[in-house]
Amino acid sequence: MLTRTLLTACIITLFQPTAAVAKNYYHWLDKEGNPVYSETPPEAGVNAEVRQLTPTKAPPAQEKAEDDNGNKSAYEKKKQAEVAELVQKNCDAARSNLSIFQNPKTVLIKNSDDSFDKVTDEMREEQSKKAEEQIKEFCKKPGK
Repeated sequence: MLTRTLLTACIITLFQPTAAVAKNYYHWLDKEGNPVYSETPPEAGVNAEVRQLTPTKAPPAQEKAEDDNGNKSAYEKKKQAEVAELVQKNCDAARSNLSIFQNPKTVLIKNSDDSFDKVTDEMREEQSKKAEEQIKEFCKKPGK
């Protein structure tokens, strides 16, 4: 009997709604003029502004990917459109890179120190292969 009572009390306690409590925090400037934020008030004589930090609401639950009939939700459709747009941008960039590296004109690559290096034939071949692989990955026809 005691075990059942304790178990019931624990379950009731678990499902009690918790109150969202606002917390005070203090804001002031230290001797060097740097802003200080703290949950404890500053020492006596320091001018501090008391602010209240209120908890935010939890983000809304994410929509289901499909409804009961198997139709995609608006969220899922938007997500798919964003992915498709990104894949298309990657495809376009890969094609552009291939075009640049297959062109016999001199190509310069900018380094992190703002200097430029000429692309060697070896680099040109390596970058062309890399672009071709990216085209295979990003420029697939739908359904393949």
